Amino acid sequence: MRVSRGLEYAVSKSGVAILRSIGNCTDEHIVVPSDVEGYPVVGVAEKAFARSTQIKSVTLPASVRFIEAQAFAWCRELTYVKLTSTHEIGTRAFMGCDKLS
Repeated sequence: MRVSRGLEYAVSKSGVAILRSIGNCTDEHIVVPSDVEGYPVVGVAEKAFARSTQIKSVTLPASVRFIEAQAFAWCRELTYVKLTSTHEIGTRAFMGCDKLS
């Protein structure tokens, strides 16, 4: 699968890349990379993809340990999310994702 381009990231004090927002990515099928500039992507920030109208699926790498509150809230077209080792899912992370089964 091709990794999505145009996603925005923030690097924390510990040097770990954290997915921050959708940026200018227009992919319908989001594939988050396992690392950015050599740092593992460990989480999806609060409201990072909230209210996205184009997202239909999301694939998160095994390095992702948390999804913060409302990260994918109201993504009305979202039908599939692949999680492998996420340890923490925040409040209402998938609220309003009516097509998600």
